[in-house]
Amino acid sequence: MNARNITMTRTRFALTSLAVFSAFAIFAGACSSSSDDGGTGGKGGGGGHATGPAGTGGSGGAVSGGGNTVTFANGAAVGPMSGWGWIALGSLDTATDPTCDTPAVGTPITKDAACKEGTHWNATDALCITGTIPALPPPPVLQSDYDANWGLQIGVNTNADDTIALGQTFSTIAITVDGSPTAGLRVELHRQSDLEATTYCATNTGAAMKLTSFNTKCWDGSGTALTADDVPKIDKVGIQVSSTAAAITVANLCLRQIVFGN
Repeated sequence: MNARNITMTRTRFALTSLAVFSAFAIFAGACSSSSDDGGTGGKGGGGGHATGPAGTGGSGGAVSGGGNTVTFANGAAVGPMSGWGWIALGSLDTATDPTCDTPAVGTPITKDAACKEGTHWNATDALCITGTIPALPPPPVLQSDYDANWGLQIGVNTNADDTIALGQTFSTIAITVDGSPTAGLRVELHRQSDLEATTYCATNTGAAMKLTSFNTKCWDGSGTALTADDVPKIDKVGIQVSSTAAAITVANLCLRQIVFGN
């Protein structure tokens, strides 16, 4: 996926809610892959598409494959999803890994500096991120505080061609992660053709979660629920560490597997 400009949802919510997959800077690409446009953002939900490995000049991207288990190979999804991986973060959040191969090898990825060519992942079989999330200020916390410091996210596009969605009907999703932290993570889903800021979320349980339990305001359940008819339209899946009143160190947090269930 590539970075894109997306609009922050102007909604205040409690510290327990924090950032949702709705506005964030997105940086896409495979290990030695490229993404094609830069931008900003904030909590889950948005994103672009990554092009193929650096030097290929192509976008890759056949229609997603069959089966129900998504694994990763050199920054790309394999299985019912086949897009490139990406990371996203707020302007005050820091990612030290992955890095970008341009304009020089080892260039940090930031909210305002998308990796346009050559995202370097440290694992061939997972999408991993390391970085820091500063503490939010004491209450009252303003929307601008969330905008600048909503956290860190790893995600992947359904397909290398972002005009192609999941195209399959599933009833559950299970996310496998390791590293730190693994508690309190938020799974974020984006539906094709929605605004970048419109996303559906749920707290990751590590087990199969009903896709219809995802909600645009998962922190209090007051938003719009994802429906069974929406599932084939999913085009992005992410896992997010949200900012809190305490600083957070994210240490090699890796998205290992996504399993859809019927």
